[in-house]
Amino acid sequence: GWRAEGLSLRAIAARLDAEGHTTRGGKAWNPVQVSRVLKYAVP
Repeated sequence: GWRAEGLSLRAIAARLDAEGHTTRGGKAWNPVQVSRVLKYAVP
């Protein structure tokens, strides 16, 4: 994954935004949200 590639949480958020992915609320990603997804995602 992107984290394994060494991307920062901020870089992952930027990439998600650039690819047109939004949060559940339809907003842009931020590093805290990315961190939560990574923490609670099923492996």
